[in-house]
Amino acid sequence: MRLSGPLVILGLALASWAEAPLPSAWSRSSWGMSPTDLKAAFEPGQVIDLKEATKYRVADREAFEAPMVGIPSIEIAGVDLKVSFLTEGGLHQVNLDPVTKTDSNETNLQRLELALTAKYGQPFASKDGQTRTSQWKTPTALILLQYTDLKQISFRSLWLVYLPLPKSDLL
Repeated sequence: MRLSGPLVILGLALASWAEAPLPSAWSRSSWGMSPTDLKAAFEPGQVIDLKEATKYRVADREAFEAPMVGIPSIEIAGVDLKVSFLTEGGLHQVNLDPVTKTDSNETNLQRLELALTAKYGQPFASKDGQTRTSQWKTPTALILLQYTDLKQISFRSLWLVYLPLPKSDLL
């Protein structure tokens, strides 16, 4: 009875599966990373503890407050953005927002959309009233770029978010 060969192969396959790297998220981050992992993945001092907990709503959960780590300022496509890593239970969302409210404008939307299109191809785009959304799907993430301009109340918002794909989409 010679089962040792198949068992060794099965054992090696399971060991390599267990040690597989986490799926990539944004830049050097991967889904499931802890705040400590994120700090180690980037340049020393680039990812810092953010001072206040922030209330977030995730599609399938109630709103929650979570202390976060992030990058206070990074330039992408000529737009100054702040990065927030939502890490409750491991990295599960990456938000990139303009550093200042005045940077939430259509010019910066176009800059970011051009850069993302150059990297990921044409987005699926939609416009619902005063909100415009472009989205891309990578092998490990859903990327949403959203711009809202409510002229009647002088409110503008520009938001770029990376979300992990559901596990069923990763297989």
